[in-house]
Amino acid sequence: MLFNFDPERYIPDRQEVFDNHFPSGTSFRNFIHFAQSVRKEKIEKFDHGKATNLEIYNSEKPPKYDLSAISVPVHVFIGSADWLSTPEDANANLKEMQNLKIYNLDNFDHLEFIRGKRAKKELFPQILSLLSTE
Repeated sequence: MLFNFDPERYIPDRQEVFDNHFPSGTSFRNFIHFAQSVRKEKIEKFDHGKATNLEIYNSEKPPKYDLSAISVPVHVFIGSADWLSTPEDANANLKEMQNLKIYNLDNFDHLEFIRGKRAKKELFPQILSLLSTE
């Protein structure tokens, strides 16, 4: 439900493989950071708690990431059917970036970028083209 999961979007015989390896490629700390970010309207560093935040950040609250300091070209693909990272959230959080190009993918959900049937035809060629020109 969280990911707007629709089995018709995915390659059926690969689902079990993906599901058996979830959440490989990330850590428990990343999950905590993701959970901390859900209720925020800005992208902040990891919240260690007031005492540790004071030690690390010199503030009780974690600082916001300064996305305007990123000067390299950044290409972001946003799915219109993504419930976890909505287009509205992505656009609001990324607007301060200098060298940003956004690609909107119609009716792509959160997991469809790596698991979806359409990714091979609609997403991967765009990424490969960007990698060959940047």
